Amino acid sequence: MQDNKVIPINEKYRYNIFINTKAIWDFLGKYNTRHIIVNTTQIHILSFLVEMMNAKDVKYITDETGNKFVYAMDKFILGNLKFLGIKSRRLKDFIQQLEMAKTIERRTINENQRFIRVHPELIELWYTENWTMTATVYMEKYRPKLWESFKNEWITILGRPEFKNAIDWCNNEIDIQQIKYNNFDEVYKLMTNTLKSWQAGKYKSG
Repeated sequence: MQDNKVIPINEKYRYNIFINTKAIWDFLGKYNTRHIIVNTTQIHILSFLVEMMNAKDVKYITDETGNKFVYAMDKFILGNLKFLGIKSRRLKDFIQQLEMAKTIERRTINENQRFIRVHPELIELWYTENWTMTATVYMEKYRPKLWESFKNEWITILGRPEFKNAIDWCNNEIDIQQIKYNNFDEVYKLMTNTLKSWQAGKYKSG
């Protein structure tokens, strides 16, 4: 393998990360592995790895056929995704599960450096799917008074930037749990509980 000596991106705290839930579920459905990817943490790690596949400032290697594998050591991943609140041992479990689900492939060089390649079919789905509808957009369209009341209450409590971060998290979680957008009671309950947890600092660094 060829080791491209690109300096890895700086560690930086992220409140959230873009997730293309439809691309993930379509891919898992094709390979019959949806039963392996069952929680938010797996999805966030996978989404970060997809992002790294296209990052210009991340270290990577290429195999003999030119396939790209990006730098994916525990400290690097956890340093960028501090909001996950997990340790290296748990991260290793999640990486193994992602590989079992056929979403990634691993390579190890010098005995201890892990590099990962995201399946090219998932990459293609990720950037070609047009997926703009979310649970909160649906609520805003079909229950505008409920949404407006909820939004105004929580913007007052959290502030607009934190409210947006929390709502992005809610939309991801609703899709991962496969809650139907028209099930307004369940959507509203999840949103309320999530924002209460956000207010309490559950998703923030100490």
